Amino acid sequence: MPTVGCICEFNPLHNGHLTLLTRMRKLAGPDGTVICVMSGNAVQRAEFPLFSRSTRARAALNCGADLVVELPYPWCAASAQDFAECGVRILADLGTDCLVFGSECGDVEILRRLAYLMRTEYPEYRGRRREESPSLGEARLTAEYLESEAGFLPGPNDRLGMAYLYAVHVVNPSLQVETVRRPGACPSAPSATSLRERIRAGESLQSLGDEMPDAVVPLYGEELRIGTWSPHEGLTGVDTPILLFYRIASPELLKNLYAMDSGLARRICRAANQSPDAQSFFRSLRTKRYTDAHLRRVLLYGLTGVESFDCYRRPHYTRLLGANGRGLRHLAALKKSDREIPVLSKPADIPTDKMSRRQAEIERKLDTLYTLQLSVPIPTETGKTQSPVILLDS
Repeated sequence: MPTVGCICEFNPLHNGHLTLLTRMRKLAGPDGTVICVMSGNAVQRAEFPLFSRSTRARAALNCGADLVVELPYPWCAASAQDFAECGVRILADLGTDCLVFGSECGDVEILRRLAYLMRTEYPEYRGRRREESPSLGEARLTAEYLESEAGFLPGPNDRLGMAYLYAVHVVNPSLQVETVRRPGACPSAPSATSLRERIRAGESLQSLGDEMPDAVVPLYGEELRIGTWSPHEGLTGVDTPILLFYRIASPELLKNLYAMDSGLARRICRAANQSPDAQSFFRSLRTKRYTDAHLRRVLLYGLTGVESFDCYRRPHYTRLLGANGRGLRHLAALKKSDREIPVLSKPADIPTDKMSRRQAEIERKLDTLYTLQLSVPIPTETGKTQSPVILLDS
């Protein structure tokens, strides 16, 4: 019985995601299992998801998934390669036969070739171009190189797909890979970014109903009603704690943080103390060299104490976010075999070894920030005690 998986955020789940899940369901067949490894309380662009992980897990189950487990922090907010490798490791540990992802180009072999060139030839190209123009940022250099090699500018899903393909090569080369082509600008399949912006701007879910599956609209409506959603873009919901932290921090304290270099550490501390407010602080950090997502990642990781080594290893556990009967049976069958990454259903199950406790502590710090910036803030413990979403077979 095939097991088909994806790595996702569903932030929020829209018609394009439904196409992906429908394809996964077809590949798995009536007796196979569809698994989603989904980001928790942070997403890959180092910001907070629009809706809670439990609501997003239920949305995935309503649209064809059988099992939803968490892509844990800090990997869920890491660079594309660390994000991808963590997700692939969890899927492989869950016995996945095929990884499916969306892409703009829709061609696995093109993306596989570009992923190989990024590992073998791009470093030399980057060094040469940096000598010519030292101020060129990484995003600009990457786009320039990929466009010259591919003959088109790969989209964000293409680039994430390249990271998935390299992660599969490293973790489990026998894992099959398939991509589903994402259409261009299409009214029935909008971008998640566009939907988040419109919902945060106050547009009604009814007006967006043609762009999201019917099965998710009531879930999102309920979360908007009770206030357990994130109304802020980026990290603006916790900008005061961020500014305070970096005003009292020192470059020496920051030097070992993930994605931090000594020059950026000095720049951040100087800007924090010279800026009158958080908005000015964020604006003063922007340069051609660092993308906004990179800066958010560094700031968030500093506040939660994520060091370089934290993302350069496998997660020590993941959490069960949701399952139906088929998903629960799949998990039960896996318990009979040795696995590296246990799936936990409650905080009390966290292993007692040192690295598992470190992962839990970093997650606790993220949860503290996440719960503060909700439309109606809640105690940190509330999120920890939420039970997985279980949909019993009819």
